[in-house]
Amino acid sequence: MTTTTATASAFFYIDGIPTKGCWVELDSSTTWEDIAQAIREKIPGAVVDEILCADAEGLARHFLSRYDCFSLGEWQAWIEAAENSSYDPEVIALYCDNVGDWSEEAVEAAEQNYWGEHDSPADFAAELLEGTGELASIPESLRYYFDYDKYASDLLSGDFFECEGHYFRSC
Repeated sequence: MTTTTATASAFFYIDGIPTKGCWVELDSSTTWEDIAQAIREKIPGAVVDEILCADAEGLARHFLSRYDCFSLGEWQAWIEAAENSSYDPEVIALYCDNVGDWSEEAVEAAEQNYWGEHDSPADFAAELLEGTGELASIPESLRYYFDYDKYASDLLSGDFFECEGHYFRSC
């Protein structure tokens, strides 16, 4: 289990009464029956027919609607896609949070648009220029005068965005 799923939990309850519920740690193998079993363990003899969700913590909060419904299938699909990604699920989550999309397609978009982790916007701009070969078009004697901070500012005002030191191309 990765840190992404280990930090996610939700409060599920029955009978429309939040005191008839419990917090459940969410991981990729959680099913509605697992959640029902957790409620039965908390409230012996409880008849579990409709399960509602009052609150969610961690990344799971993005899969809770304002109508006390939790999209368990979408949560599991996102977790599976993020964990199968070549990038850390926390990096994928940064992208999804920024673009406001928690679908499986957003995981793919995060992978395609990720430009790495950098210490500063200027470092990002310098590596981008070197990586694309554009820096080669500037004579060596003039590179000293190039303003990487200004270039990074321009990049981050439209084509790219930064989240906690990670850089992504804007869609």
